[in-house]
Amino acid sequence: MWGTLHRTGNDGNHASKYKSQIATLRQIRTDMRFVTKVWLEQIRAEMRILTTAWLTPTMSALLLSVNYACPYVVASDSTSNQVGTPHGRPVNESPSSKRTSKTRPYQGIDVRSFYEHIHKTPELGKAEFKTAEFLRSKLKDFGYSEFVDEPTLPTAVIAVLNTGKEGPTICFRAEMDARKCQEETGLSFASTTPGIMHNCGHDAHAAILLETAHKLMMESSSLRGKFVFLFQPAEESAGGADDIVNDGVLKKLGVQAIFAQHCASGVEVGKHTLHGGAIMAGSNTFSVKLSGTGGHAAQPHERDDLAGLSSLITLELERIPARCFDVVQYPTVCNVSTSKWSSEQVNVAPDTITLGGTVRAFYGIDDKLFRGKSFRELFEQLVNGLSNAYGVKPEISLKPGSPVTVNDPKLCDRVLKLLSSDKISVEDAERSMFAEDFAFYTAQIPSAYFGLGIARGAVGKDNVHSAHFNIDEDCLDSGVDLFMSIAENSSRLGL
Repeated sequence: MWGTLHRTGNDGNHASKYKSQIATLRQIRTDMRFVTKVWLEQIRAEMRILTTAWLTPTMSALLLSVNYACPYVVASDSTSNQVGTPHGRPVNESPSSKRTSKTRPYQGIDVRSFYEHIHKTPELGKAEFKTAEFLRSKLKDFGYSEFVDEPTLPTAVIAVLNTGKEGPTICFRAEMDARKCQEETGLSFASTTPGIMHNCGHDAHAAILLETAHKLMMESSSLRGKFVFLFQPAEESAGGADDIVNDGVLKKLGVQAIFAQHCASGVEVGKHTLHGGAIMAGSNTFSVKLSGTGGHAAQPHERDDLAGLSSLITLELERIPARCFDVVQYPTVCNVSTSKWSSEQVNVAPDTITLGGTVRAFYGIDDKLFRGKSFRELFEQLVNGLSNAYGVKPEISLKPGSPVTVNDPKLCDRVLKLLSSDKISVEDAERSMFAEDFAFYTAQIPSAYFGLGIARGAVGKDNVHSAHFNIDEDCLDSGVDLFMSIAENSSRLGL
């Protein structure tokens, strides 16, 4: 065919016609190679999973034949006949030397199916039994056999990949729990559990970590050191990361650095964010119970005005940061979020009202930073003073929760250099008043907590904890890329 086309192409009238045909055929050939590449990559990945359990000469020869038949799957140099890793590079090649910003080496079906399954079957903190069973089952299918029990968190899944070669021990962490919320995304794989939804991205985080564990097991022969995969329960409630830290599990495993990422609404897919130092505020919770005499709404002179008092306390508490200290030096949010009344009838005044809320700050609530007083003292002084003016004695509770999340600056600098050489886009992040129990790890272990871009078009713009929260699923590949790059280069982190 090619000879015939070139011979007839000597006619000037037909030259442009056949050049166009040749260009079309070349494009078809390019497209066919791309489809074949994707197909063969998937077959070879599945074959490698099987051969982790048993490897016969016949299977070995078949693996080699797949690689020889499609050398451009193994490396960008089409003349190479070397057997490659599951990432499409020769085994004697450095992890990042063939990766470019235009390649997406971890695109695949698995991470999406993992994500959709977990999203569809959400479970609340410390009750993630089905999720834990799913994760553990998949990890065993991948070839994992070393699991670590967490005494106080039975739904935690901690798997270990020990390469048997000298190198650092690093940990990747993802959350598992969902939140109380009725999903309104309209997704085909929306939550099947009424009133419970994955609207903080924990389903995506868990899927990314599961696929990372999958990929690392397949290329374990080319890795060094030890990798710990921590699927953590109960991030949205007390007793998640703090229990794991208090039990000393990661310390016993010798973890030298820990990494995590979180869905970042509004950040474009393909981008990550990172900042060395304090990145997220500490979280504290409070409740104020006001008790007094209730009565008929038509007789305000014969009862206590708890409604008026609760409204005044709500307004004045939110004024503490603006009036009591320098918010530039000490950014703080004090927010009343709930109000529970003993009466819900419009003609009856309640005899109890309980206010609940949160205090977010980059300092401790007992630190005496404000003219010799702590935030706790200012809080109690205001509530007691207003309550006394109304003739009511309040019950006050102000409890510290997660501390400030602090990324290790030196670790972040090293990681950024590695990721830059691996063509992974990372932008500087601004600190925020969000809080995360990952902070408990950062207080004990050098840590790096990334933001994960999830937005494309109208998708990924809704804030976390929204009933409409959603992600562009391409962010799953981006998340796997990030963890894989860190893992493959972990021996260069200087740990």
